[in-house]
Amino acid sequence: FAVNVDEEWSDQRGFQLWEVSGPIQSDGTVNAREWYCASELEPEGGFVFSHQRFLPLQKTFAKRAKLFGKPGQAHVQVEVKHLVADVKGKPNKTKPCIEIIGEQDQVSKAYERLRAAAAPPAADP
Repeated sequence: FAVNVDEEWSDQRGFQLWEVSGPIQSDGTVNAREWYCASELEPEGGFVFSHQRFLPLQKTFAKRAKLFGKPGQAHVQVEVKHLVADVKGKPNKTKPCIEIIGEQDQVSKAYERLRAAAAPPAADP
């Protein structure tokens, strides 16, 4: 799994979560599927900070041309844990889902990587 961030989302600390199948090619192309923050799995009172629950947006993996490494974006590999969560408004119904381990720390790492890539190179003394 990988968290991908974009400089345009930095004021909201936005990110995308991708499940990657196989190696990332040198141009950033990879087989992947996107996961989304699932509001139907949001517990009463809202998600606890850094504990959002995600479901797959697509059922299968697809080739994503140049998904990673675009200018103004950065990504970090993340670990996830698998959970079973109650579905809001549907008593006795649950769904398997995932949660990013250390979600906001990982998002911060991705934005740090983005800032480092955008920083001008240090001048030689």
